[in-house]
Amino acid sequence: MTRPLAIKYNSQTGAFQGLQEMSDTELSNTFNSLGLAVASKPSASGNLTVNVNGTGTVIGGFTDTSRPDPVDSHPVGTTILESSYVFNQILEDGTVSPTRPVEWSNNAIREMSDASINEYIFNKFVVSLSGKSTGCYVLQPNEPTGGTWVQLYTITNSIQGAGNTTYLWRKTNADPPSSKRPIKISDNLREMTDDDIATLFDHYADYVIDTGKGKYAVSDDAPSGGTWVKMGESLSDTIRNVGNVSYTGAYTRTYTGGYDVAYFNQYIGYFTRTYYLNYTGNYTGNYNRTIYYAGPTGVGYNGGTTPISKTYSGAYNTTTEGQVAGTPREEEGTYFVPTSSEGDVSKSYTGLTVLSTTATVSNINLWIRTG
Repeated sequence: MTRPLAIKYNSQTGAFQGLQEMSDTELSNTFNSLGLAVASKPSASGNLTVNVNGTGTVIGGFTDTSRPDPVDSHPVGTTILESSYVFNQILEDGTVSPTRPVEWSNNAIREMSDASINEYIFNKFVVSLSGKSTGCYVLQPNEPTGGTWVQLYTITNSIQGAGNTTYLWRKTNADPPSSKRPIKISDNLREMTDDDIATLFDHYADYVIDTGKGKYAVSDDAPSGGTWVKMGESLSDTIRNVGNVSYTGAYTRTYTGGYDVAYFNQYIGYFTRTYYLNYTGNYTGNYNRTIYYAGPTGVGYNGGTTPISKTYSGAYNTTTEGQVAGTPREEEGTYFVPTSSEGDVSKSYTGLTVLSTTATVSNINLWIRTG
């Protein structure tokens, strides 16, 4: 088994100098072309694609946990909300026969065998994918650098007041460091086109299924068996802690009832009445009289009066009307007064409270197998 052959040109004149085996660097153009075939598949249904909550073979998952109440809420329950993200990779057998590169084998130019393609193209292609070549997947918050990337899925770590998101990215193109291409047998020896290299895709799908290389996995640590490379950054599920905290709260209460009031009254009543009274009355009356004396001419005497007293008696009727004072009266007892009231009442409590600190529930990483 040998490496694929490419045309060798004079570095100064560009003249044809024959054929030569391709180095790993020179194969980068082939890897980019094969990666284009991988990246061209529909993101949720294409063979070998990785999706979230779609179809295919489950390769791991992420559960986001969160609390329904914000920080400092109290009292709270122990309810935890969960959102699940299931990662899948579609793994289906290929059906298209590949256009094969050529190699120098047994002293002749021959089409590469399956074993040679696996060894010198596919084994090295999965290593290039782990180095973020075209066709690879990466899990991280920010777009990776170098080449063209497409954001496929959003994974959220929900946490009250401090949530964060991570994305599943796929690289769709890059500028390879080499322009060399392997050659194929046609009517003559010719360089393979991108379409020729794309025919290797179905053969590569069989390789992934048979060897496990090129498969992706989602887990905290690298899966057991084989060599795994982390693609991107860790994603953590974090949640707010809770704890019993003493606090003062207010509640509103309404009272409806009544109470008895004691009283004491004292009063005098008055009334008007008409009555008739007959009685006999005595009285003394006075009158005046004048006495004259005769005397010399022109002289007269006028004396004073002399009172004369006389007692009379008689009967008569009279009517008197007026207010008559009643008897003073005292009264005491109780009477019922209905009442209601409402207001805030302060009280101390100890209750389960959402804290500002956080705890890590779980971690995941995206891995690709290279060996």
